[in-house]
Formats: sequence, structure tokens, C-alpha cells
Amino acid sequence: MMFRNGYRAAAILLGVFAVACAPNPAPRAADELRTSEPAYTAPPPGHPFALVEQGMDTGRVRAALGSPTSHRRFPTAWAFVPFYLGSDERRTEWKYVGSGRILFSANSRTGELEVLRVEYDPREDGV
Repeated sequence: MMFRNGYRAAAILLGVFAVACAPNPAPRAADELRTSEPAYTAPPPGHPFALVEQGMDTGRVRAALGSPTSHRRFPTAWAFVPFYLGSDERRTEWKYVGSGRILFSANSRTGELEVLRVEYDPREDGV
């Protein structure tokens, strides 16, 4: 009796493993929505976003692009780690209508905001 129950448990575990490792059938609606998001490309030559480089401070970006249409600050995952002493706890995003977004992060030595990423998107609505 005990021998038979051992085989039953092994068969159940094997079945659970087979179901867990089975390939995902068709894409779901959420997966399809992700594919419709814009793929950020490099800005075309001559576009003001082409002047912005990683590591630039906010003053140089404002001189090259002007004031943003809108901006926001948001926490990163590091903001919720107790006793984290790094500098990447918050980020700032500047949006420009018809051009895209500039993402800033704080410099670890000076605390000044520096360009982390340039996301060129001509469909940006600026909101």
C-alpha cells in the first residue's frame, strides 16, 4: 500500500511539472497590446533630440531643446529598499510634443540630474 502511494505522488508531481513547462499557447490580449507600443529609435540627423547625449545635465538639455511640454518625477524600485545609499531613487522625465521623452537620473557624486535615456517618438502627445 505504501509503495503504491509513492508512485501516485510521483505521477502527480510529474503531471504538475509537465503542465508548468508546457509552452504558452496563443498570445493574450495584453501581449498583443505590448507589441503595439512604439519602438524608440534614434532621432533623425538634424533633429534637436540628436543633440542630446547620455550624461548631459538639465541646463544643457534645456538650452538645446527648450522647456519641456510636461514633466514628472517618479520613484524607482530603489526608493523602497531600506538603508539604500545610492542615488537612483528617483527619476525625472521631460516630455516634448511630437519629439519624445528625455529621462533623467541623479548623478551619484553631485546629485545633479543627468540624461539617462533619450526616447525619440514623433507620436508623443506631451501629456
